[in-house]
Amino acid sequence: MRHAPALFGAAAFLAGLAAARVLGAPARARASVVVPHAPADLRCVDVADPTAFVEDCPETRDAAAACDLGLAAVRLATEGRPTTHMPFPDVPEGEQAGPWTDRLAEALIACAIPATFEVSDCDEYPCAAALRVDPPEQARLGEAWSACPGLAGLEVESIEVHCPDGSTEVAHVVMSTADEVWARAVQVNGALPPNPGVAALLGWARRAESVTQMWECNVHGR
Repeated sequence: MRHAPALFGAAAFLAGLAAARVLGAPARARASVVVPHAPADLRCVDVADPTAFVEDCPETRDAAAACDLGLAAVRLATEGRPTTHMPFPDVPEGEQAGPWTDRLAEALIACAIPATFEVSDCDEYPCAAALRVDPPEQARLGEAWSACPGLAGLEVESIEVHCPDGSTEVAHVVMSTADEVWARAVQVNGALPPNPGVAALLGWARRAESVTQMWECNVHGR
């Protein structure tokens, strides 16, 4: 667990949110990866035609299927995709919409983070994402995230989402709380506002609200 950055200190009393801070190394397609639900000693490697292997070893069929799912997720996270996003002005490449989302998706896979990447929102700077975590996995989320160097600088806040049918779900919102990120985000005409800590906190809340508006409720019950 890490303390919130100094820029948020001035308004810490407003943040009544319980944070699970978690810090992963990016994985690239074609790399050897560990799939969370495969046997611990199994390494999954992307190959051109796995059919013969599966037919020769029927006892590994389930493990091979788990590998296929994990490697498909790696390919999805690392392949190029079209985008309508315009680049954020005066923002480092790693915080632009495509690289930021790819970094998060790759790190979740590489570090076997017990979460599903549900949505991301880069309509404004900084980008935000929302993850779904099964209740039994809640306890190990923080430990897995903090051990993942690819997620350094990104933090998670659990936020209750109210669904149209009256039920509630928990979205785990991912965003940066780095001073330099929010200094850029809250600047007006190149200058910080009089109370940058309050502006940063309000900006974080607005971005969290924006990404949770994209959350699909009850997705596993349909």
